[in-house]
Amino acid sequence: MKITVVGSGYAGRSTSILLAQHNKVTIVDAAQEAMVFTDINKYLIQDASILKYLSEVELDLTVTSDEEMAYNTADFVVIAVPTGFNADKDDFDTAGIEPVIRRVIQYNPNALIVIRSAVPAGYTSSVRERTGSRNILFCPEFLRESRALYDCLYPSRIIVGTDLADQKLVSGACTFASMLQEGAVKSNIDTMLMEFAEAETVKLFDNKFLVFGSFYFNALDSYAELKGVNTQQVIKGLCLDPLIRQFHENFGICHIPKNNRTINKESE
Repeated sequence: MKITVVGSGYAGRSTSILLAQHNKVTIVDAAQEAMVFTDINKYLIQDASILKYLSEVELDLTVTSDEEMAYNTADFVVIAVPTGFNADKDDFDTAGIEPVIRRVIQYNPNALIVIRSAVPAGYTSSVRERTGSRNILFCPEFLRESRALYDCLYPSRIIVGTDLADQKLVSGACTFASMLQEGAVKSNIDTMLMEFAEAETVKLFDNKFLVFGSFYFNALDSYAELKGVNTQQVIKGLCLDPLIRQFHENFGICHIPKNNRTINKESE
C-alpha cells in the first residue's frame, strides 16, 4: 500500500515507522523539506524505539513538502497534525485538519483519509458533511510521548471509527486496522470497529482517565510532602494493589505545578 502521513510529531513519526515496515510511506511536512528523515542527529526525538528503528530496520520511508505528489498516488492519507487541547474552551483545536482533507480531496478524491489527531466527539461526522467526502475514517492513537513507537508496536488495542452501514468504508477500516496489526510486534491485538462518535469518545475519556490518575498521584505527592512522609514508600505500599501498580508503572507522577493542584473549595 502507498500511505501518506501528514504531520511529523510523535504520533505521525511512530505511525509512519510502524507502517513503513511493510508499505511505502511518505511523510508530508512543509517545515522539513530539506531534511533527511533517517538522519537521527537532525531528527532527534526522545524515544529509544524510534531511534532504534531508524538506525536498524529497513523502512520504505521518505519525507516531502510536495503535497500534490504525496497525495496523488496514496491509497491512504493519515492525518496526524497537532490538535492542542484548549482548557478554557474544553475543546481541541481542529483548525489544521479540514484544510488537509480538502487538499487530499482536490488531488486524490479516492484516497481513504484516516484522522489520527485527537478530536471532539462528533467531529468526523461533521467534517464528512462539510467536505462531502465519504472516505474519512477516525483511528485514535493511545501513545505516550516518550514511548510512542513502543506503544504502536505493542498496542493496548486498535480502534477504528467508521460508518458501519457503509460496506466500502468498513472494508477500508479493516484494511487499515490490518496494516497496524501487521507492523506490530504484539500479536492477538484487541481490535474494534465502531461508529465515529463512539471511537472519538473512547479517545476523549481515555485522556480524561489519565488526567484523573495524574491528579491522584500528584495529590499523594503533595500530601506526603505536607505530612513529611516518604512519597516513594507510600507509593510502594499502594502499588501492592495490582490495579494501582499497573497505572503507576505506565504513567506515574506528572508533577502538576503546586499552585494548580489545590481545589478552591469556595468555587465548588
